[in-house]
Amino acid sequence: MKTNINDLCTSCHEDTSVGSGRFVNRIPSESDDEIGYMCAQCQSVECDKCQELTLEYITTECGSVFCEECAQ
Repeated sequence: MKTNINDLCTSCHEDTSVGSGRFVNRIPSESDDEIGYMCAQCQSVECDKCQELTLEYITTECGSVFCEECAQ
């Protein structure tokens, strides 16, 4: 049985409720044993060129990940 952790991030367990600073861009999420949300920071991936975290990225055929700025 999965535990509903409500407004906590299923990855980092930080609060994602309104006013927490992590509400914007949160998404519904489930882990093996929890139901809650995933914050934008935990959804982000690191650009292979600039090493910045981004939600908007492009993946090349060879599997490299680039933020939109570095992909240009």
